Amino acid sequence: MNREFIIAISLGFTVGLVVMYGVWTANRSMKEFETVSPVPTNPVQIDTQAASSTTDDIKPSIDLVVTEPYKHLLTSKELITVSGVADPSDSLIILTELGQFVLMPNEDGEYSQEIELEKGINTISVFAVSQHNDVQQEDRIVTLSS
Repeated sequence: MNREFIIAISLGFTVGLVVMYGVWTANRSMKEFETVSPVPTNPVQIDTQAASSTTDDIKPSIDLVVTEPYKHLLTSKELITVSGVADPSDSLIILTELGQFVLMPNEDGEYSQEIELEKGINTISVFAVSQHNDVQQEDRIVTLSS
């Protein structure tokens, strides 16, 4: 009888720890999800600083903006589109768990790239590298569920 009692207590303790870990993980990811707005508040910002009189005219630069996908997107599609706006002269690099893409925005600064997701959590990093080697980065977390 004592053996069965000890085994029951051990199994109950183990199951309780597993359930507690699951609840803790769910709460943590929900807190991250609630703090991020899914809609960009200011999609395009233009640097309006005037050029000094000793330099040539400098075109205003456009900050890197990722309009698709939204932050913390949950999807069942294995292929999604990463798109947005960047300075037309910037080189763009998109890094994912399954690959990397190098592309240039069109003359309006718009870019778009279809990427494949793996099941679970995917981190998508978009980098814009200017002609002066200035780097801007935007990250997106996309979860592929079945």
